Amino acid sequence: FQIGGYEPCTVTDFEVPKKYGLRQTIADTLGVGGIMRGLRTVPHLWNICEDMLAVCPEAIMLQYVNPMAINTWAISEKYPAIRQVGLCHSVQGTAMELAHDLDLPYEEIRYRSAGINHMAFYLKFEHRQADGSYRDLYPDLVRAYREGRAPKPG
Repeated sequence: FQIGGYEPCTVTDFEVPKKYGLRQTIADTLGVGGIMRGLRTVPHLWNICEDMLAVCPEAIMLQYVNPMAINTWAISEKYPAIRQVGLCHSVQGTAMELAHDLDLPYEEIRYRSAGINHMAFYLKFEHRQADGSYRDLYPDLVRAYREGRAPKPG
């Protein structure tokens, strides 16, 4: 969820720092915009923590909400009993972009990754063939990048 929505809140997270000469690439981290977004988001996550303690105290919170680092920190400080993992959709999103770079349907891609968030690596990145087998796509990716055919615009 994104408290306040993209417009006006997230846009404001970019525009206010810019007005004062502070450049940030995205407002989902620890920059000025991320702090503002965290101040809007953390109280709502704390409400979820209260519900978890009442309903499912042994559950693990899989937290995909940005700014992830600020949010997981705030939860751990106020609710140390809540087991949580801060995650990012970057693995799935990057897989979609790579499939696009190769002109392949994302639904036909299979992958295995190691790491977490923005520090993940694809151990396997494969395309399902007509016979049901899978073909390694790393050679195709390397060739496409070397030949300048990738990355393709979104």
